[in-house]
Amino acid sequence: MVILLLVQLALFCSVALCAGLKGRIATNVVMQDVADLPVGTKVVINHGEYTSYLTESGDFNFPAVRDGSHLLQVLCLQYNFPKIRLDVNGKIVRASITETGKGWEVHGKFVDIPLVLEPLGSFNFFRQREGFSIMSIFANPMLLMSGGTMLLFFLLPKIQASVDREAVEEYKNNPDAPKLPSMEMPNISKNLADFFSPSDSKSKEIAQETEDSQMPPSPKPIKSSASKSTPSKSSKKKNKD
Repeated sequence: MVILLLVQLALFCSVALCAGLKGRIATNVVMQDVADLPVGTKVVINHGEYTSYLTESGDFNFPAVRDGSHLLQVLCLQYNFPKIRLDVNGKIVRASITETGKGWEVHGKFVDIPLVLEPLGSFNFFRQREGFSIMSIFANPMLLMSGGTMLLFFLLPKIQASVDREAVEEYKNNPDAPKLPSMEMPNISKNLADFFSPSDSKSKEIAQETEDSQMPPSPKPIKSSASKSTPSKSSKKKNKD
């Protein structure tokens, strides 16, 4: 029983020595009324070590905060609030605004206690759908290509009709002038057939090679042994003499 009383006394003394922190959420141009805050909005210190929910008027309270440096945040899904650094030393609390990207040792603007937090802006998780615009049709690349083709389809006959035929014939008959490109459409099927089919010389060479490979080899001539053993008539006459 005595031990339990000592423990309670120690807890009471530790709470009495800790500093309390109060504050409220204020309205501004971004948020016209505190009732606009979504359900579940709360104020936390050190990512949840201390938690305080808001009242109807937007007030929050931390009865006991231990000594040291702490980070206070407002967790809200709709509005963005500044982050506050708290430096607690006994009953003395100093609060300053901290910014993302700066070191923890850098102090921002100091604010008064109790805290008054105003929203900096609102979160927009949805992108507004763009409406219909006539310019989006003309910006379509397929439409531009088809429009250019139709324009050439109507303009080329007029351009060809305006060309002087006599000047063209004179230009063709001039041997020193470069040849004009042919306006006829190429025969694609014939070009493909010529490309994939072998030429006449190559086909003849292939046919000759196949015939030579199929022919049996010619037999070699065999020399008779009788021609070596029988002497000639001139040698017989010499022996008789």
